[in-house]
Amino acid sequence: MSYVKLRKDAESQFKGSVFIEFVEQADADKLVANKELKFTPESDPLMILSRNDYFKSKNQNVKQEKNVKREMQMEEHMKGNMKYQNTWNTRKEDIKDQRIRRSRDKQRRYED
Repeated sequence: MSYVKLRKDAESQFKGSVFIEFVEQADADKLVANKELKFTPESDPLMILSRNDYFKSKNQNVKQEKNVKREMQMEEHMKGNMKYQNTWNTRKEDIKDQRIRRSRDKQRRYED
């Protein structure tokens, strides 16, 4: 190993993951191939990814988060449009009702 970085969050707390850099690619391949490596004998196996695999999964997660965010924004946008459409439809109906009332009022005045 030539480098170990403990990953930390915004409050400088350990995230529970590390980046390890190896001098030889063969050493890195051995570690990635070891799927049963555990921190303690009682713990679950560690998730070990190569750099390329890590960044692929990270990019997929970022894309999924963006898609979720876009969907939420679209839903909010559509709710806003629905409010506008409902208001517009209601206003059209109100206008029709007013016209009908006016025409009835005119007819009554004319008949009287």
